[in-house]
Formats: sequence, structure tokens, C-alpha cells
Amino acid sequence: MRHDFLDSIANKPFYKLIQQKYKGKVARRSGVSYMNHIQEGAFILQLIYGNNETLMEAFCLHPIF
Repeated sequence: MRHDFLDSIANKPFYKLIQQKYKGKVARRSGVSYMNHIQEGAFILQLIYGNNETLMEAFCLHPIF
């Protein structure tokens, strides 16, 4: 289920942009990749709010702005 969702947004421009920005970056304290945080948060939002692309785009891009 999670992988299906991530596959569905993997080619979206907003996802590619944050993926490019976060490439290879990890949190100092946990050692977890920044993209893992984006993926988990996006998945939780999808479970709560459904397939709201505007919400997903805003969430994925919020670290840039």
C-alpha cells in the first residue's frame, strides 16, 4: 500500500524537485534520510486526507520555502 502510493507520486514534478534538493542528505541526529521523512509524512497525509494533490505538493515542498 505504501509503495503503491509512493509510486503514484514518484513522477510528479513537486516530488522530483524535493528529491533532487534532498539527494543524499540525512538528519544528523537520527541518520535517517530527509526523503524518508517526506515519504512517511506524505503517506500519512494521504491516509488522512486522501489523494489531495495540492496538499501533497505543499507538504513535499514546504522545506524549500
